[in-house]
Amino acid sequence: MTRTVGFGFGDNAGTAGAQVVEKQEPQSSPEDCVSGAVQRTVPNAQRASDGRFLPGHRINATHGLESARVPAPYAELERALLERSLADDGGLSEIPARRLSLHEYRSLIHRKVWQVSDALDARGLFDKRGKLRVAWLQRLESLVTQAVRIDSVLGLERRTKDLRTMTAEQYVRHDRQQQENQP
Repeated sequence: MTRTVGFGFGDNAGTAGAQVVEKQEPQSSPEDCVSGAVQRTVPNAQRASDGRFLPGHRINATHGLESARVPAPYAELERALLERSLADDGGLSEIPARRLSLHEYRSLIHRKVWQVSDALDARGLFDKRGKLRVAWLQRLESLVTQAVRIDSVLGLERRTKDLRTMTAEQYVRHDRQQQENQP
């Protein structure tokens, strides 16, 4: 504890005199200001020993629109689609290089569609000035168009089911699914 002399107001109004003001120096261990208990610092891979955030931390990342790095959930989404797509196409060893790159592009576009869609959900269709986020919507539309084009090149168009080859149980199940999917 250090003692410093400062000017304060005395008991009499209008008279200022020198008072001794005591200031406390910060203690070496941080204390909780409510309970006075010493806080324990938990080691965190995204913080330095002095408590500062390390470069590239992801603690407060929400959508990553302004970031060059991809948030982990979106990277996982991209990876999972690529794995499923490659498995559907016969496996990695059976796919030529150009077709493999089309699958990679498709999973990349899929991730970006989800990022823009989630950003629109989080921030809304209108900005703080009340203007429609036209650029975001146009970007989403162009990404979806690119995805459809890649799907058509890969031969992933939606195929219709031949109802003549279905059994009665399969037809009833198919009919129920169609009725559930209609709004």
